[in-house]
Amino acid sequence: MMLRGQGSVGPQDSLSEMILAIFSIYNFRYYRYIASMAKLTIAQLVQEGEGYLVEFKESPAHLEKEMTAFANANGGTIYIGISDRGKIVPIALTNRLRAQIQAAARSCEPPPGVQLGSHGPLIAVHVQESSDKPVRAPNGFFLRIGASSQKLTRNEIFAFAVKEAKILFDTQLYVEHPANELLNIRQLEHFRDQARLEINVDNLTLLENLGCLKRQKQTPYLTYAGILLFSQDPQKIFPHAIITMLHMEDVATIAEQKIFGGTLLHQVEQAFRFLTTHLRSHPSIETLRRSEHLELPESVLRELLVNAVVHRDYFERSADVTVKILPDSIEFSNPGRVSDHIPLDAVYGKSYRRNPMIADLFYRARYIERAGTGLLRVKKVLNDLGLPDLRIEEEGPFVIATLTRRTGAFIRAELTDRQQQFMQMPSTFFPFSAAAYARHFCISERAARLDIKSLVQKKILITIRHGRHIRYALA
Repeated sequence: MMLRGQGSVGPQDSLSEMILAIFSIYNFRYYRYIASMAKLTIAQLVQEGEGYLVEFKESPAHLEKEMTAFANANGGTIYIGISDRGKIVPIALTNRLRAQIQAAARSCEPPPGVQLGSHGPLIAVHVQESSDKPVRAPNGFFLRIGASSQKLTRNEIFAFAVKEAKILFDTQLYVEHPANELLNIRQLEHFRDQARLEINVDNLTLLENLGCLKRQKQTPYLTYAGILLFSQDPQKIFPHAIITMLHMEDVATIAEQKIFGGTLLHQVEQAFRFLTTHLRSHPSIETLRRSEHLELPESVLRELLVNAVVHRDYFERSADVTVKILPDSIEFSNPGRVSDHIPLDAVYGKSYRRNPMIADLFYRARYIERAGTGLLRVKKVLNDLGLPDLRIEEEGPFVIATLTRRTGAFIRAELTDRQQQFMQMPSTFFPFSAAAYARHFCISERAARLDIKSLVQKKILITIRHGRHIRYALA
């Protein structure tokens, strides 16, 4: 018989559906594990002994500790009728004993899924990994560590709940000082303009409506999200909430470093300005006006920068958001792996928010989309421009998104032999017409125009128009 855990996630949204799908995979692996265990003889079971997935119990008393320990880890099996030393004490699975084991599971919160069966003279209680961690026994929280079930301390319970996204950083309340003493009125008014909010609502009420302020005994306090976006000095409370910008000569040499603090919105604007001033730009002359375009689209740069700030793990105090501008790439790094429930290659189009309040404020200020389409949009823009795909990797506790820059070597690798010969042309050839290109290479004007069109799309050439006459020059 199967006892289903309470509070199961419904399939009404895509994130829930994906978590359930992943959980079904774990169920498949779990049942395959049960099948493999069923093939072991009693002698083999005793010889292998207790371990991370196996616990021996002489009697069915006090099973809640092991049930919750397995449920909070990767599941496992409790064998009843065998002592820690491997002595067999035969026991039968009667209806009364079945009810006792089921009652033990129901006494846990939420109840773990269990499956009962006989294994020779033993009772096998197979405990599933819970989809709603942490699971609590009547006498506390337990976790399977090695071959033992250990009770968690207060700090361990907190860390476990954070890992399972049961405790969110940005919704915590800062009660050391009331909101009036910390509030940055200028930043809040700037946010009002960006988000186009009503001006006839007072500041504290507005913050309360945004979820950035809560009251305790009538005293208003800012949440951590409120501190990071609307306080006078966020780094006084959260010194790790900064962006470090590095302009690199090579992978080991820093040419310039800037550290940006202040509110998160201010950091993003300052970091974006630093980023754009350290990238190459090329002119575009399609009308009478000359304009400059960055080597990489501004929308892509802004999306990845904001993404790193919004989704970083702010519980991690030993690291910050870092952007490295390398000669051949740009790396956006933030502490906080994507999720234990979501594969890295499934992040495109999925809206998983570690900091939902911070994400909501950036959405209101029109920096991001609520639907989680930002990375999909980045992918489309890069593909439309013929640029290399975004690379997303996890290294230790960090997520790193990498953009490839269009270096000279990269561009030459995409050129045809004739286009590479063209790149060696003397400066006296420029500006030139399609007819001049065709004459030089002894090809038709149609073939010349196709070559030139490709070079314009690769941002190697710019178009110069003088009435009906069109010339081309190096960007």
